[in-house]
Amino acid sequence: MRRPVAGIEEEPVAAGRITMIRPSRATRLRRSRTRRPRSSPAEVPPATVPASKPARAQVFEDHDLTSDQRATWWADLVDWVAWLHDAYELSTDHRLPECWHQHPGLVQELTALRAWRAEIYTPPTDPDGHPAPVWGNGGSARAWHGELRNVLRAATTDYAVRCRAGHKPPTPLTSGDEDPHQEWAQAIPEPLRSPAGTPAPPEPASHGGGLRVSHQHMRALLAAGQAQALCPHIPGYVHHDGTWWVAGPEQTWLAVTDPALAEHLDAAAATWARAQAATAAYTPSPHQTHHH
Repeated sequence: MRRPVAGIEEEPVAAGRITMIRPSRATRLRRSRTRRPRSSPAEVPPATVPASKPARAQVFEDHDLTSDQRATWWADLVDWVAWLHDAYELSTDHRLPECWHQHPGLVQELTALRAWRAEIYTPPTDPDGHPAPVWGNGGSARAWHGELRNVLRAATTDYAVRCRAGHKPPTPLTSGDEDPHQEWAQAIPEPLRSPAGTPAPPEPASHGGGLRVSHQHMRALLAAGQAQALCPHIPGYVHHDGTWWVAGPEQTWLAVTDPALAEHLDAAAATWARAQAATAAYTPSPHQTHHH
């Protein structure tokens, strides 16, 4: 037979096989004396709700700044990069090149990183102007650190890849005899070929004709018999002056310039013409006339 356990009461049930175990009366009284009283709703401190969020950090084009504004911006950026260099141990393996300030693209990326960090780490304020708690910005902080690693990787592999033994300035666009900028400006790309079966983008029409006409002009052509719809049931395709036209946006009609689509429309128009001719030549027999 089991020995009783101190502080535990055992109460057998009627079946005799299951024993209900519960604390003894003395144990329950002792727990009730040490139990903390429940707080009333009036005693629960209200949650602190931020009254305002910090203003988003603004990033400016440095050439839009005045000389004084530019000097202030540069001093702030240099101080921040110096802090970043020591806080994130960027001297290891020269992860931030010492000539970072001579690479304009890298300067722009560091400027954006500084502004983004200010947005994340600057707390909102309560109505009294004191910092208020910030909830849920851990993910933004992790994203910022990931982007920091991307910028540092680009600093050594893209911007200062040739600066291991000292800064080497990049080659300006107009450093040689030829001017690529002028070549780029003149090399207007040809429009992409449209997929088969779809109308090509229309070019702007001139007053003497072109690939676009107004809806009023097409209505006048249809009324004068100079244009014909594909069939009464498909009024969105019209044939005029050897060209198929499709109803376009903004009350316009666009010329079909895709040969495959034009050939398809020609075949459909020929089929409709044969059906019309067969209908006109059809003569019902006397039996069919009597039946109807």
